[in-house]
Amino acid sequence: MEVQAGKLCKEGSVCSILSATASGATLECAAPVAPRAACKASYPSQCPGDEYCKLQGKVALGMVDGTCTKKPGNGEACGDELFGAVCAPYTTCNKAGKCVNVERAGGACADANTCYSETCTGGKCN
Repeated sequence: MEVQAGKLCKEGSVCSILSATASGATLECAAPVAPRAACKASYPSQCPGDEYCKLQGKVALGMVDGTCTKKPGNGEACGDELFGAVCAPYTTCNKAGKCVNVERAGGACADANTCYSETCTGGKCN
């Protein structure tokens, strides 16, 4: 696979990082894996939709191996996936690093990303 040349993985597979160093990463097209299986940092995720690849450390430090784990829900610490924080559907990661329910118009909010509208004014979603 040659990302710079525009050559990507075929539909139904994912782009997995086999290894990462300061000089670059080694990539490979791979198949999705079963629930709770071993996984690698990938895009899109190698795990089923309700799980994410919980890595053993940071990709920047060369740690690309993990285990498919249920996405954290409301009140739980946010998960950390290849491109940022991850939470279960209908929840989002707040500034405190906790998954919180996404609120409809009129719902209480501390910051805009907790509102479906992405607008929080005076502690209420607009």
